[in-house]
Amino acid sequence: MWCSWVRLSIYSFNDLSRSYGIIQFEGSESGGLLNALRSLGLEGVKKVVSEVLGCNVKSLSLAFGDMFYEDRRYVMAYLKVELNDGETYLIEVYEDSASIISTEDALVTRNALINLISRLVPGVKLPKSFIVGS
Repeated sequence: MWCSWVRLSIYSFNDLSRSYGIIQFEGSESGGLLNALRSLGLEGVKKVVSEVLGCNVKSLSLAFGDMFYEDRRYVMAYLKVELNDGETYLIEVYEDSASIISTEDALVTRNALINLISRLVPGVKLPKSFIVGS
C-alpha cells in the first residue's frame, strides 16, 4: 500500500521537552497506518519500534477503540512508547490523520515518525510537505 502524506507538521518549544505533530493522509491512503498497527499487534509493533528507534522498549501500550468528536464516531488506535533512554512517544492514529506528542525536539520527532511509519506501512512515501517549527 502506498501512503502519500498530505502534510506533516511538528512543533516543539524551546523551554519544554515536548514536540507536537499532526499528519494528514490523502483520501485514498486512509487507514494504512491503522490497519498496520492492527495486523501487527502488540508484539509486532514492539519489535518494529525497537528496531526503528534503536533502543529497547521499556513500556508499550497499544489500544484500539472509537472516539466521538462533534457527534461523529472515528475508529482509532492509541500507541504509547517509552524507551529505556527516557524518550516517550504518544501517537493517536485515525483513518485520515495521526497526532503525536513526544519528549524529543521537532527534528528528532519528525525523523522517528517518518522512520516508524515507513517501516509499519511498507512503500510509504515521504510527506509531500512538512513544517517543523519551534
